[in-house]
Amino acid sequence: MAEALVQDENNTLRILIVGHTGHGKSSTANSLLGYKKKDKRGFVSKQSSKSITTKAESKVETRFGHMLEVVDCPGFADTSGSDDFIKREIGRALFYTLPGFHCVVFVLRPDRITESITHTIESFFDFFGKDVGAYACLVLTHLQDDAEMTEYIESFEPVKPEESGNDFLKNLIKLCEGKVLPIDNSNDVEDREKQVETILHRIDRMKKENKQSYFSNEMFAAAMEAIDEREKKRIQILDDKKREQEQEEQRREEELRRLKEEKEQIKKEAESKIEKERLRLMEEMNQKRIDLELKLKREKQKHTFKLEKLRLEMNRERESRMFEESRNNERRDNERRDEHFNQLWQTQQTKKQSDSSSNKCSLS
Repeated sequence: MAEALVQDENNTLRILIVGHTGHGKSSTANSLLGYKKKDKRGFVSKQSSKSITTKAESKVETRFGHMLEVVDCPGFADTSGSDDFIKREIGRALFYTLPGFHCVVFVLRPDRITESITHTIESFFDFFGKDVGAYACLVLTHLQDDAEMTEYIESFEPVKPEESGNDFLKNLIKLCEGKVLPIDNSNDVEDREKQVETILHRIDRMKKENKQSYFSNEMFAAAMEAIDEREKKRIQILDDKKREQEQEEQRREEELRRLKEEKEQIKKEAESKIEKERLRLMEEMNQKRIDLELKLKREKQKHTFKLEKLRLEMNRERESRMFEESRNNERRDNERRDEHFNQLWQTQQTKKQSDSSSNKCSLS
């Protein structure tokens, strides 16, 4: 198929259709090929938040004097496709356009342009290099004609107040070197065909203006090399992140281990401190007990001494009383003896006197 197209290179247009899911990519591809909505030959086109096109497909038709080959790529917004899948399918799509595509058409619904979409298309240019801009054009869907498109571009409002939506659109137009065209796939056949003819005419003119009419094998090889390099970088980034995560996990484990050791150390120190405090309290209590026993012993000795002293004093007092009593008795005995003696003496004296008087009487 590629060889047949090369043989009639002047009349051949190889177009790569790229776009986000839900922006009318497959519908635009069908319009370019001249397929009506329910034509079974066309690409599957449905309203969906998930990409209907899961693999690159190629279809060929004769249109307005051109052998037209259109390759429909998987939607970039299909979150079910990995980076490896997207890379593989883009490579598959490029293979369909060998020896190279004359134009890559970015299909966008203008009222759904966001920073994320802009970033995705910029990534496409990162894959293929800035030279691909010479082979790129922007097709805005749901626009009736050039006048409506111009009015929309000039009055384009951001999706969110904090975003500059016009800058997003202007940046995409700049990447495509100013090549932007409208299409409304819901138009009647005649109006839609006029828009398709304008688009194909513009692509044919672009093909003739470019030094190299198509994105060449060398460019294709460089693009694939760039994709591989990007994939290597992505893998390297993932490996670095994984290594960082492992290092972070290891650091956390070490930190947990250190905290556990610190906890154990604090626990041991606390237990040791508690044990020391317990021993200190026991020693203090023992010392207080000993001091109390000594105090009680001293009090007892003091009390015993006082009792002994009191007993001695009482004995001395008793002995003193006995001695005094004895002296008093002796004194009384002496007094009685003295009194008795005195009485005797008096008696004798009286007797003597009586005898004397008797003698005198007898003498007389």
